Amino acid sequence: MARYKSIAIVAAVLTFGYALGHITTIAMLSGEANVLLFLCNTVGLVMGSGILWASMSVWGGRIAGPRLWRST
Repeated sequence: MARYKSIAIVAAVLTFGYALGHITTIAMLSGEANVLLFLCNTVGLVMGSGILWASMSVWGGRIAGPRLWRST
């Protein structure tokens, strides 16, 4: 069961990081915090990338192993 918890924890971290990447402050909108804007945009792009989320399903399949598909 601990193996399944690991993928749930990683998915939660990715989701939380993706949400944090979309926080916008007034300083970012006014152009005073360009470095913070760059970092938030980069984090949002990396955390929301399709290849990262697709790898989560591959990792989950490897954790489940072939026993998931057996009927007996």
